[in-house]
Amino acid sequence: MRKPLVSRYKGLLSLSYSPLPGLWQFDTTLQLNGSSDMPTAYEMADGTPSWESRSPAFAQLSAQVTRRFRHFSIYFGGENLTNYRQKRPIVDAGRPWGTNFEPTLVWGPVSGAMFYAGIRLNFGKHL
Repeated sequence: MRKPLVSRYKGLLSLSYSPLPGLWQFDTTLQLNGSSDMPTAYEMADGTPSWESRSPAFAQLSAQVTRRFRHFSIYFGGENLTNYRQKRPIVDAGRPWGTNFEPTLVWGPVSGAMFYAGIRLNFGKHL
């Protein structure tokens, strides 16, 4: 028996490249999330179903670039670079005390692309 909100399949591809070992590093990850069955929908006041019977398959891409120095590294990257978002994660979100409100059907990302940068300090061994 299939469980609701559990993907039928998942795939992961992770690639890392360092053209000058110890200096630069490029990392990327592609994640594929298969479609999943949804719980049985109920009928809204206008006669439409409250949600689809299946969630769609979607892919997410993440990447990071790192530059290493003697005592520290700097890095920048991004997550969900495909900018995929679940269209309606909360059913009837405008009426949280209404009879159709349903916050438990989140099957995908709810925020878009995110970017970051940082510094990593190296204590101990030198490159």
